[in-house]
Amino acid sequence: MEQEYPYLRIGTAYYKIVQKPLASGDRMTLLLPWSVECIKQDHGKSYLSGIPKYDGFCFVPSYLHYKRFIGNFYNRYHPFIHVPKIGQPERTLAYLGHIFGDQLEYGLDYLKILLEIPMQMLPILCLVSTERNTGKTTFLKSYKDVFLFLNNDKAGQTAAEKLRQADINGIDASEFYKGYNDVNDYLSAQRRGALRAEARREAPE
Repeated sequence: MEQEYPYLRIGTAYYKIVQKPLASGDRMTLLLPWSVECIKQDHGKSYLSGIPKYDGFCFVPSYLHYKRFIGNFYNRYHPFIHVPKIGQPERTLAYLGHIFGDQLEYGLDYLKILLEIPMQMLPILCLVSTERNTGKTTFLKSYKDVFLFLNNDKAGQTAAEKLRQADINGIDASEFYKGYNDVNDYLSAQRRGALRAEARREAPE
């Protein structure tokens, strides 16, 4: 259906499915808001009735058993774009060995869990080095999307811009914690609110 109609109606809003070219040569699937008037101008009013309709968005991570549509919801999680091949990935192992050094086994376990059990909670991976050409930026570029949970201030904006200039597809996630300095402040406020609500429920009449 997506090939026949490069549009979707999610809830009451219309979107166009586009393939955004990246500097790496890859393409990234995006949903861009598209006005119903533009669709009618381009294709005629009767075209609207054939556009697939869904109740809303969902976000369900899965690589090995990926589904774009779950129930009547559009899954915003992207499928795994690589096709595994049988063999020894010598170049990949050499590259990861450069990244992780003597922690290579931990790095391989980390990536394996990300692939097979994407909902599993894991420690945050921090690539830290004052030296250049250690592979930090290259490692980030290997990800199709990088969600940026940066401070809602000038420093956060500057960091996001530097990542984009390095051709890292950084998606600004600060909308999730709008009104707070950072995601930690937001989560702390949510936690305090939950504790207050729990205390009120348990308080004697």
